[in-house]
Amino acid sequence: MKNKVKDIAVVQTWVFLRTWKKGNVTYLQAKHFNDYGDLRESLIPDLKQEEISKKHLLQDWDILFSAKWTRNFATVYRS
Repeated sequence: MKNKVKDIAVVQTWVFLRTWKKGNVTYLQAKHFNDYGDLRESLIPDLKQEEISKKHLLQDWDILFSAKWTRNFATVYRS
């Protein structure tokens, strides 16, 4: 049996946000992950949560896909 992705998942694409020197949430980008798709330890909060739509905030078990040049990986987000 074949399923369409839209029938089994909610897919959202990249969003551009303006960062700040001091924030309370981190704008995750490919640079925050190592070559194996593992999240680096040192993250600096650079977004103000009140300025972000709730639909753009990650939830536990969300899957992040990164396709940046030859650096492609997927990882599961855990708060």
